[in-house]
Amino acid sequence: MDIFGPLVSSNNANTYVFTAVDAFSNFLFAVPLRNNDAISVSQAIFNFFCNFGVCSTVISDQGSEFIAKCTMEVCKMLNVEQEFTPSMMHHCLGRCERTHRTLAERLTPYVLDNKQWEEMLPGIVFSINSCVNSGSKYSAFEIVYGKRPNFPLSPSYIVDFKDIPKDVKTYVENLDARLNIIREHVKLNTLVAQRKMVETENKNAHELDLTVGDNVYLSREPVGQGRKFQHIYDGPFTVTCLPSAHLVILRDPTGKRNFRRPVHINRLKLAHIRVPLPAPYFNLQTDEK
Repeated sequence: MDIFGPLVSSNNANTYVFTAVDAFSNFLFAVPLRNNDAISVSQAIFNFFCNFGVCSTVISDQGSEFIAKCTMEVCKMLNVEQEFTPSMMHHCLGRCERTHRTLAERLTPYVLDNKQWEEMLPGIVFSINSCVNSGSKYSAFEIVYGKRPNFPLSPSYIVDFKDIPKDVKTYVENLDARLNIIREHVKLNTLVAQRKMVETENKNAHELDLTVGDNVYLSREPVGQGRKFQHIYDGPFTVTCLPSAHLVILRDPTGKRNFRRPVHINRLKLAHIRVPLPAPYFNLQTDEK
C-alpha cells in the first residue's frame, strides 16, 4: 500500500490517490483522497477490504498515515498483520512504485490539458489491470477472475448452449480448474522473471560484509536551502545486531540518536576510524623543551 500524489485538485477537492497492489496478481486498487492523513487512509483501507475481502498481511512504508494508531487499530480489528519497509528504501515497495510510474505516465496528459483526472482514474486503473504483465505473462484481471475482460471492440463469440454447465457445482468446478491452471503458470513465469532480475542486479551489486561492532555511516537525504552543500552521511554509528541479510540495527555511541527500527544495508558504508597515535617527533620536541 502507498499514497500517490499530490496532484492538481479535482472538482471534488481530491489531491491524492490511495493505491493497493496484490503481491501475486499485481491487481491494482486505487481510490482518490482529499488528504493523506491517517483517518482518510484508514477509510480507504476499510473500503478496500470491503470490496476484496481481508488479506493476511499489508506492506507499506513508514509514513505517518500508515504507522498512526488509527490505521493500526483498523488492521488489528480485522486481524490483518502490518509490515513496514525500511525508511528511504523505495525499491522495497517496488510493485507500488512501478504502478505509480505508470499512473503518472497515463495521468499526465489529462493534468496538462486541465482535464479532470479523477474522472479518468477508473479507466486508467482498468487498463492497467487488463494489460499483460511481462513477468507473469497474464493480466491481473485474468488472474483474479479467471477470464479476460470484455472490451467494446472485443469479438463477439457465439454461445454454444451445450457448453453451459447445467448446475452451479459444475460451473464452480470448471472455474476452479481454470484458475488453478492460470495460477500455476503465473508462479512459474514469476519465478523465471525474478531469477533473471536477481542475476542482473547482482552483476552490479557490491556486497557489504558487516559484523557486530563495525562502525558505519548512514546515508541521509538533505533538504532545504543549501542541500547540495550538506553532508549526505551521518555517523559514525555502531552495528549492534543483524536481524537479516538486508537489515541492520544501529546504535549511536554519543547517545544523541535513538534507532527504533532497523535500517537497510544499502544505506550504509563502512567507517574506517583510526585511533590517533602520538607521532615520534612530538615526543622529541617535548623532550627538547
